[in-house]
Amino acid sequence: MTDVKFLNIGQVIFDRSRRELCTAQQRIYLEPKLFALLELLVNAEQGQVSRDQLITEVWQGRVVSEGAINRAISLLRKAFANLDPSTPYIETLPKLGYRLAAPVSPADHSPEYQHKSRTGAVMIGVSLVLVSLLGWLAISWFRADSAPQWLGSGAPLTRLTHLEGSEFSISANAKQLLFHHLDPHNHSQIWLLQQGQATQLTMDSLQHQGAALDPSGRWIVFARHQQQRCEVSLMDLQQRTERVLFGCPPDSVFQASWLASSEGFYFRQREDKTKPYALFRYLLATGQRQQLTAPASDNLAGEISLAAAPASAVGSAPEALASARYIGHQATELLVMQAPNWHSTHRQKLPFAISHLQWLTPELLLLSSDTTLYQYHLPSAQWQPLYQAKQRIQSFVAVANQLYVAEQQAESGIWRYQLANGQQDAIIAAQYLNTMPRISRDGQTLYFLSNRSGQYQIWQQTAAGELAAIAELPAGPHFTRLSLAPDQTKLVFSQDGAAYEVDLSNRRPNQLLDNTSGANVVNYTDDSAGLVFSSDRSGDWQLWQYQPADQTLTQLTSGGGYSGVIRDGQLYFSRYHQQGLWRKTLPDGDEELLLADFDLINWLNWQLLDDRLYFYRPQSGIWQYSLTTGETQIVMPLVADFVHQFSVNKDSIYYVKRGRVAGDIYQIPLLRP
Repeated sequence: MTDVKFLNIGQVIFDRSRRELCTAQQRIYLEPKLFALLELLVNAEQGQVSRDQLITEVWQGRVVSEGAINRAISLLRKAFANLDPSTPYIETLPKLGYRLAAPVSPADHSPEYQHKSRTGAVMIGVSLVLVSLLGWLAISWFRADSAPQWLGSGAPLTRLTHLEGSEFSISANAKQLLFHHLDPHNHSQIWLLQQGQATQLTMDSLQHQGAALDPSGRWIVFARHQQQRCEVSLMDLQQRTERVLFGCPPDSVFQASWLASSEGFYFRQREDKTKPYALFRYLLATGQRQQLTAPASDNLAGEISLAAAPASAVGSAPEALASARYIGHQATELLVMQAPNWHSTHRQKLPFAISHLQWLTPELLLLSSDTTLYQYHLPSAQWQPLYQAKQRIQSFVAVANQLYVAEQQAESGIWRYQLANGQQDAIIAAQYLNTMPRISRDGQTLYFLSNRSGQYQIWQQTAAGELAAIAELPAGPHFTRLSLAPDQTKLVFSQDGAAYEVDLSNRRPNQLLDNTSGANVVNYTDDSAGLVFSSDRSGDWQLWQYQPADQTLTQLTSGGGYSGVIRDGQLYFSRYHQQGLWRKTLPDGDEELLLADFDLINWLNWQLLDDRLYFYRPQSGIWQYSLTTGETQIVMPLVADFVHQFSVNKDSIYYVKRGRVAGDIYQIPLLRP
């Protein structure tokens, strides 16, 4: 049945072209591994597949854990159960494998074809009963023959804010514009712009985050942070009063989008910085919180942004929500979900990273990526640029025939802290974003990332002050972590799962691992001949060793590993989900916990230098741990505007210091067709 487009599997139709399981009421999109798993089950000889076949076909022969296979089978079972809970669809064959328990036969078409026929009946008035969710979806969103009606952006461009510092995180209705302002003390306050007058709404010295103005203009929901405490609050603009709605994890960056009715809002939240974001719904009248999505799998960042359907799209139909889900540095999955079951009705992988989105009309979404604002047409799944900003688009909102864009530019410099006397001096001025310092052992050469040319590149500065770009980043201006080889002759970094090496003698990047390796945090082995990298290729983050000379790949951990280095036959490593630093004698020694309070954020920078290990303690500074004595001591107290990126040699610590953040809000006319 490999050539059949639609299959009946029990009471469910498998739409292979769209990778969906569907019934007349709903459809479920299958992630790539689940799709490959179902394809294997459908086409299996003798109706059954072994676990070895699963590893070969679904995971392309990679080493995977029992848990990863069990999880994939469980997710596929749940997909069938959501559509037909009364029928078992996948049977476990003890010691043999799995098989489909429901009959499989060719189908004439997908239920979507039937939906369109019913919509036609509605449009000619044959039956009023069919004016339902399915009819609304087909008419308003997913008519295949609906041509895009693209917007345009006009002139003049008007700067609305002139405050010192940065204005960002904007939302608006027809009469008011809400925004955050970063004051001279780096406190984020909430402001309201109305009839050309800007008014500060919050006055305390705490951090305010994710403020969103409701469509009626009465309510503002936002998060307030104080050290390790976070609360989501509601402000009544008429009474100028506040009340706390619920607590929030301090590691969660709050973002909300109001229901069109102003009766509540959607928001995203994560348990901590090791977990991905999920989506929730909150109703003001009852205080009820409902989780709409499970956290994204595969250790991804989860939901990046969300946008509720506007009143023009909702009307009397059920609520709808659009979200952008992280896939990689250069890819985002766009989803549309529908109440009450919150199954996705639209999915599209986009080849750029979405930072913010807004639902403008029933058919049109606006999406921002770096300096470009796109418009996305839902019925045709087409997109095109609408506006090109000069700086990064931090957030935006479109109201009536006006577009409001918050553009933001940040700067950072690289400083040196001398271990002998505590003196500090600027090495790289904060005129651009200069990040990820890596200092040679002799202190003669500093390597770092900079966007001074307009895009991120690897730069070097010598002790004599000579400054030069030495390599481009293959995958564009995205976050990159550099690692310097122990022999000081090369650098390694990862982008989108692939690992690249820069030979410092000829400054040429060379790809060592392709993106099927899933390489993330990459370091050199102590002889500079191999790599130690983290990957979730086995279902969870583990550490692997790769030897380019003979292209051998060896799994080093089984209980979790995220950032690791090898020294004298021993693996020192941290984990993705669990705080702490461990040591393991290779290849099969026991794991020993060295530092229990080794913060998760240290995956970025921690460093072994001779018998001393350097690491960062939040709210404290950079510490030194002796492998010989087991003693710890602070070597650099926390300094103002410190960004936790650093590199150590025998004399100094080179670290990133935050510079000026500038940003303004601009108003641009929207030209409608």
